Amino acid sequence: MDQITNESLIRLEALLSDFVNHDIKAEQNEIIQLIAKTGLSCFIWDQLKILLCFKLQQAIESYEFPSEIIQQKIIEIQKIIQNSKSEPLSLQRFCELILSPRDFYSGPLKLINALEKLTSVWSQNQTYSQDQFLQQIQLIIQKNQLQQQQENNQITNETTNQQIISAL
Repeated sequence: MDQITNESLIRLEALLSDFVNHDIKAEQNEIIQLIAKTGLSCFIWDQLKILLCFKLQQAIESYEFPSEIIQQKIIEIQKIIQNSKSEPLSLQRFCELILSPRDFYSGPLKLINALEKLTSVWSQNQTYSQDQFLQQIQLIIQKNQLQQQQENNQITNETTNQQIISAL
């Protein structure tokens, strides 16, 4: 997922379209990983929301014995997602949480409460065409490279200053 091209997006879109058996493959997980990493999506929302609902269920089931109350809350969240007409602004955070729930929350109740809060502010997000998506990804990459370069320069300057002080 390091190099994002038109071909890789077409492959991911095909995987999303193939998600009819409700069995998430590693490649389909890439779709959620890409959104979690970038906050951007060029995928068809009506297909993506099915994948997200299923991944949400998997995330909760990764905890032992989710209670009946939690199962009811999952159904409520899934209804919100299914009834939404477009992606939410909080889609990136939603994807982060369902990808690695245990990295953020020790128990299913804390996770479900966070997901409930995210869906309670479900407002519209921009969906990009593939070209716009690739342009946005390039901007993110350039920004990250510039930030890394600035950090490296700062480290170099600090090292040089320490050497000068030591020499005095």
